[in-house]
Amino acid sequence: MVLLIGLGMLVGHIKIKGVSLGAAAVLFAGIILAAWGVSQGVTIEVPASLGTLGLAIFTFAIGV
Repeated sequence: MVLLIGLGMLVGHIKIKGVSLGAAAVLFAGIILAAWGVSQGVTIEVPASLGTLGLAIFTFAIGV
């Protein structure tokens, strides 16, 4: 995961015609890695309690 974040940050610093992806490159790197994993048959299952905790933290973070 640390390598994925580092790779995303490196790609995010690349500027093409004055435009760079910035921190969004980490998100795109994660999406690409997940798509590659699915194509290789890798499955990830998140326990329901962890999903609920993530939703609660997200709701708290946006202030609803």
